[in-house]
Order: sequence, then C-alpha cells, then structure tokens
Amino acid sequence: MRRKEFKIEQEEEITAFLQGMSFGFLGTVTEQGLPRVTPLNFVYSEGHFYFHGSHAGGKMEHIRRQQQVCFTVADEFALIPSYFSDPELACPATAYFKSVTVFGQAEPVEDLIEKAAALSLFMQKLQPEGGCGCPDHPR
Repeated sequence: MRRKEFKIEQEEEITAFLQGMSFGFLGTVTEQGLPRVTPLNFVYSEGHFYFHGSHAGGKMEHIRRQQQVCFTVADEFALIPSYFSDPELACPATAYFKSVTVFGQAEPVEDLIEKAAALSLFMQKLQPEGGCGCPDHPR
C-alpha cells in the first residue's frame, strides 16, 4: 500500500466494513495464464471468505487448477475533480475509497455443516427479511 497513513489494521473495523458490503472481485488465473476478475457476492466469517456460485464455469475451473486467488472489496466515498485544486491540470483529480484486498487459497466447502452455516450467513446478509425456507426464517 502506497499511502501507509490510510492503512487500517484493526480487525474490528475491517470486519465491520466487510459485513457492510455485498460483493467483491475474485481474481483467478485462466488456463492460458491470463488474469480473470469475477464480481460475486460474499460473506466473511471468522477470518474466512465464503463465495456462492455454480460448480460449473470458468471461475471454478480456474480454482480447481490453481487455488491461489486474490479477492478485493471496495467502496468509493468521493470523486474529487481536478478543478477543485487546479483549473489547468488534470493531475490533482483523485478519489477517496476504502478497500480490503486479500490473497489466499480458494477451495470448495465440502463439510455439510460448514456449508449450511455459510449459506445461512448469505441469507442473513442478502435477504434478512427471511422467506428462504431456513429454520431461522420460517415462511
């Protein structure tokens, strides 16, 4: 990170930010060695990121071949046009945002209890009003 004065290391603040965001960008590598970034919903719990999606398709093919991934979540706060500080130059234009980027290994969740817990977290985050047929959210 270039601007160290903006770095946040408090786990509570990072967790609160992640819980308030609904999607991020998963970076994988294609068979040809090209980067691929896929936007997808996520939940974050106890130091783990969980993603939901089909077992078929490019994203899972890439993960099966190469488990090393990158995941980024970002929220933009403001765009500052250059003319705020200089009417002649474009260089002063900037943006203020908060982001979290992590590197790690992705793997399918096979344990049924962990999978059910992760899916329940998805429903709590993305459909908190219920109606999903979950025991915690009867119809």
